[in-house]
Amino acid sequence: LDVFNTVMVYSLSEEVKSKRRYRSQRREMQAKATHATVIEAARELFVARGWSATTIAGIAKRAGVSQETIYSRFGNKREIVRAMVATAMRGALPDVPFMEQPARQAVQTASDPLRMVDGFCADICSVLVRVAPIMAVVRSAAETDPEMAGLYAQLHAARRENLLRFVAALKKAGGLQGCPDEQIAGDQVWSLASPELFTLWTGAAGRTPADYQEWINGALRRLLLAEA
Repeated sequence: LDVFNTVMVYSLSEEVKSKRRYRSQRREMQAKATHATVIEAARELFVARGWSATTIAGIAKRAGVSQETIYSRFGNKREIVRAMVATAMRGALPDVPFMEQPARQAVQTASDPLRMVDGFCADICSVLVRVAPIMAVVRSAAETDPEMAGLYAQLHAARRENLLRFVAALKKAGGLQGCPDEQIAGDQVWSLASPELFTLWTGAAGRTPADYQEWINGALRRLLLAEA
């Protein structure tokens, strides 16, 4: 009887644990879904209306959640925008850090400088399609909001750090024949691959992302690889 009771208790315990894990996983999935819904609603409103005209109440209404849900998850509009940038950068792999994603890793580990530049340009163009509209919101808000100005500076500093990793890998592969100084090369890549320049090309100039990709590829080949 004691053995039987022990087995029954063990079985019930495992069943309870299984149910708890299931509920925990379900809550986690629901939280991720809510997060994604809020981010998408915020992106639509910020891009369409701008920083000042977009409110927490408006985002909550568009996302179909309460304002309290947004405040408890993000705190304020600035942190929503920060999350928007991270989401846009990570694209289809939201749970994988940006620099650890396959597209960046393929560029970092390539041994042929020409292939590295080609891969980088294709990748950065796909990223800028998603990120540039959001960075335009941050840049506009930074003109009047000191905290957003700080976020704008942080985002560009992080962007430069990531790009310097590409430059270092390119140098290791023997690809900085046109600009041996990594810092100068980093400045060149940081400027040419900027959301602002991408927006200028695809907005004011009326060119396509493919046009921009072709242009930056040629520019980096000349500047970094010393191609004629």
